[in-house]
Amino acid sequence: MAMPRPRCHGAAFQRLIGMTEAVNASKPTLAPLYSVLTDEQKKMADQLMPGPLGHGSHVTI
Repeated sequence: MAMPRPRCHGAAFQRLIGMTEAVNASKPTLAPLYSVLTDEQKKMADQLMPGPLGHGSHVTI
């Protein structure tokens, strides 16, 4: 049985909040690491890190 729309949207919103909190929590650790990578390593990291839509993309930290 499908979840009612308002409840479904609420659950999706809570997941987004959780993902945002996880990204914000990792930022202080990842920013210094990313800054010392070589250009080649940054290119590889950019491909591995999910972007806003789940695709590998450059994300400024």
